[in-house]
Amino acid sequence: KATVSVLYWQNIKMGKGAVKVVLRTRPTERFADNLKLQDASSLNFFFPKKKDSGGVGASNIQEHFSFKYDGILHNAGQETVYEEVARPVIGSLLQGVNSTVMAYGQTGAGKTYTMTGGSDFKSRGLIPRTITDLFAEISHLPEKVFEVKVSYMEIYNEKIYDLLGSSDASQGLAIQEDTMQGITVKGLELCTASNEAEALSLLFNGNQRRAMGEHTLNENSTRSHCIYTIYVKSRSRVESDGHSLQSKLNMVDLAGSERVAKTGSEGSILKEAMYINKSLSFLEQVVIALGSAHRPHVPYRQCKLTNYLKDSLGGNCKTVMVANVWGEERHLEETLSTLKFAARMMKVQNDVTANSIMDPAGQIKMLQKQIQELKAELQMQNQLHGKSHIKYDAFSDDERFDLEKRVQQYLSGTLEEIEVRNLRDVKEYFKLFKACVLRATSEAEENIRAKYTLTEQEPDRPANGAPPDQEVPDGTGELDAASGFGIGTGAAAKGIKNTIGATSPGKSSGVPPSPELGEGGQYTQEGTKSITVWARVTSLHIFIYTVARPVAGLRGLQKQRRCRAKSEPEDTCYKTERP
Repeated sequence: KATVSVLYWQNIKMGKGAVKVVLRTRPTERFADNLKLQDASSLNFFFPKKKDSGGVGASNIQEHFSFKYDGILHNAGQETVYEEVARPVIGSLLQGVNSTVMAYGQTGAGKTYTMTGGSDFKSRGLIPRTITDLFAEISHLPEKVFEVKVSYMEIYNEKIYDLLGSSDASQGLAIQEDTMQGITVKGLELCTASNEAEALSLLFNGNQRRAMGEHTLNENSTRSHCIYTIYVKSRSRVESDGHSLQSKLNMVDLAGSERVAKTGSEGSILKEAMYINKSLSFLEQVVIALGSAHRPHVPYRQCKLTNYLKDSLGGNCKTVMVANVWGEERHLEETLSTLKFAARMMKVQNDVTANSIMDPAGQIKMLQKQIQELKAELQMQNQLHGKSHIKYDAFSDDERFDLEKRVQQYLSGTLEEIEVRNLRDVKEYFKLFKACVLRATSEAEENIRAKYTLTEQEPDRPANGAPPDQEVPDGTGELDAASGFGIGTGAAAKGIKNTIGATSPGKSSGVPPSPELGEGGQYTQEGTKSITVWARVTSLHIFIYTVARPVAGLRGLQKQRRCRAKSEPEDTCYKTERP
């Protein structure tokens, strides 16, 4: 709950939710009879055994499959796909919920067409339509301030490239995990988009730099995993409570899985296909681990794709996947693989939360406003109870001078008691009493130093003046019972013995002993000890008068009250009281 001023993140729980999966078929005139659509969400699939699949266990190979998804879009247009897949995501994005829309399938199945669209306006894909509707929704919320930024990256041959950066080099781009913002890419450029035109321009510029290739099944095959991310931050114009919402939307166009025997890839295209198939294999391992209740470890870090999609798969994100299939008979094997992956993806559970940020500057303003309102409420209550003279603001110089004057009168005895009206007065009186004690202590020390010359004691030397390795004789620091009592660690001199013996405790003369002077006007060792003992005895007398006697009197008063409550004579009650 981090820029120059620290930002505190607060995740508002919205519950767990499974990944939404929608199946989309590529329009074709040769749609295989092996795929039988039952309704808008289920289908049956027949995959016959190969003629040469003999051997042990060949008869146990499954041929009939049934699948059920959140929706099946057969021969659907771009507008229908958008309304089913991406349109509901915009509302969650504006509420501070991270979201992901991804397209998965074999090469040539229509993933890039689904995400970015065709060459004309009518065939726009999910990304441009989402950008248009997002800024349209923002224009309908004038009571909020929005900040929109975008980034565009691709993962090509296990290297990250910034499609909006100044160069296509991958140096400095690395995936890192932040405790507050989740998975981010260090060094990835975030471009501000203040309107729809700027966001679309950034999208089209990034598309020009994508890695493309050609093979038998696709003339314009994308050779990398591309991720277009929209970052949205919003706060209220009306409420100045320092809270804001921040979320991001990942639009993921995955590269298609390839069978080299069908694509006829070679050279660099073959190398790219190896990296693509490898990363998609790791993605399937992650999905299988998330869908299994007995897999404590999820292998996110096997490749950059799964590492970046950690939030989208099993994390704080609302995820939707479009499974693209090419339903022709020659692609039945790839279609079955996509259908199985989509079914596994539906088992993945995400923990969806809204990301709320608290700005300290705004929070301070809100707290100051609350304090003013509480003070006004207290003042109103005081007026209703006849206490309108009580204030809650800081003391002025005149008020502080008046309080200090009362404290001086109380200490001198001219004022019996001090009126305390609220906690504000208590704190100020304590400050004044503390100042009086410190001032009295300082004046006493100055008076002693003005009359006597004090010498500093060596740290390794005992107070009685004996060398460190010399045994101190018995009786050091003690006085006999006839002369008084001892205090300190030094042996009392004869002069101080006579002084203490002549002055009973509680009736100190207040005059220090007259120590003997040595050569050069310096006090002798015995004289220094005399001053030390006199100062400690005087401190003891001050303690008795200021603390011990008042406490003893308070205890006596308490005993007297208990005796009166028991209706017993005080002298009899005192004898039965516990000592």
